[in-house]
Amino acid sequence: AGLSCGLLLAGLVSPITGRLIQRHGGRPVLAAGSLLLAAAHSLLAMATAYPLYQVAWLLMGIGMSSSLYDAGFATLGRLYGQGARGAITNLTLFGGFASTVCWPLSAFLVEHGGWRIACLSYAAIHLAICLPLHLWVIPPPPPAAPAPVRGKSKEASATGRTRARFILLASILT
Repeated sequence: AGLSCGLLLAGLVSPITGRLIQRHGGRPVLAAGSLLLAAAHSLLAMATAYPLYQVAWLLMGIGMSSSLYDAGFATLGRLYGQGARGAITNLTLFGGFASTVCWPLSAFLVEHGGWRIACLSYAAIHLAICLPLHLWVIPPPPPAAPAPVRGKSKEASATGRTRARFILLASILT
């Protein structure tokens, strides 16, 4: 139930994450995501009761929203605009290798130290590797474009229709 709740919360807060990336750039959002995931993994490792386990997974959900593919893609889109396709493809290819590395690593850690040690190891990885990469490798965002003129445009109407269609399809398909 914890993983499901975490994934659900990650999906629910993704629009907020996107707005934060649009407003502040990806660097601080991805860095915060690494901190949240480190805290969540640590809390999960220390959980001795179901409510604490659930809180850890909810924190993990917010961290996932702030530091996994969606946040990475939004950051690359913000940085490179129409030219982001190559960077997104590269991120996807490298991300595909994560399972190749992490499944055997997780199995090793669980077998030799238990699941709590595995969680603490992943917390350490977020702090020692992911956080510095997010802070030092991601360039600052380009200057923001001037604010659009207020008023309802055809584009705004289309966005509303698109959102309504999405909600309708999501309710039908889930």
